[in-house]
Amino acid sequence: MRAIDNAAPLPGGWHVCSSLMSRELRLAYGLGPFIRYLDNHGIGVDPLLDRAGLPRLALDEPACQITLEQELDFTLAALRRLRQPDAGLRVGQYYHLNMFGVLGLAASACANVGEMVRVFFDYPLLAWGIFETSLWRNDRHALLQVEERVDLGDCRSFFAERDITCFVTVLRDLLGPRAIPLRVSFAHAATTGTASYREFFGCELRFSAPVAGISMDARVLDAPLPQANETSRRLFEAQCRAMSQNLEAPANHSELVRRWLRWSTPIGSLPEIAAALRMN
Repeated sequence: MRAIDNAAPLPGGWHVCSSLMSRELRLAYGLGPFIRYLDNHGIGVDPLLDRAGLPRLALDEPACQITLEQELDFTLAALRRLRQPDAGLRVGQYYHLNMFGVLGLAASACANVGEMVRVFFDYPLLAWGIFETSLWRNDRHALLQVEERVDLGDCRSFFAERDITCFVTVLRDLLGPRAIPLRVSFAHAATTGTASYREFFGCELRFSAPVAGISMDARVLDAPLPQANETSRRLFEAQCRAMSQNLEAPANHSELVRRWLRWSTPIGSLPEIAAALRMN
């Protein structure tokens, strides 16, 4: 997390926490929910992975990392196949808490929603987000704000809708369907009808807004979580910390190669293995 100095977007508000979620190296596993959505819509992902220079095997290796450029290439190719203006809204609903592995366990064991947000912000490599995300509050309202800090090109609106929808999906995983925001705002213009957005969010909706994010009743941050357990939270957070440190270490592809060799019949030549794993 890092402190930010810009003026509070809420009257009389204060900054709670923030995180620059985008990283140059990202977990390939984070593409999983999107790929599941594509599979459910009959879109083969292998050509899309090839276009982005990603081996299919990488998706089955939880620690395998890809570049942000590869994720953007894959996403853009997938969106061109989908041709759904509200794809971010639809795909975001596939990012449930149990998809985040040990980070999801740590989040579910938190005492309240505010602490859950802090856990996600503390481990951005495990959270798959792509914006600078900040949490603000005042006595009445809370705002989860998202801001673009890297050039996302034509994927900009997709990721904004995906990440905001993901947060609401996770919130409902924890608190149930009663977790309804006060307002959801997007900085981009609407590219389709808003009926599907209103149906999912169930609240006031704004496009072309000066600030993108989710406005909530401030009391939501203090809402206790049903599986809160301080001992479990500390245990799972320790695992998140160790995983993040390992992921930030220099890349080691040996396990990926071993896994490919275990699954490959017959075993290919060295150039064939390198080509399959997009390595030199």
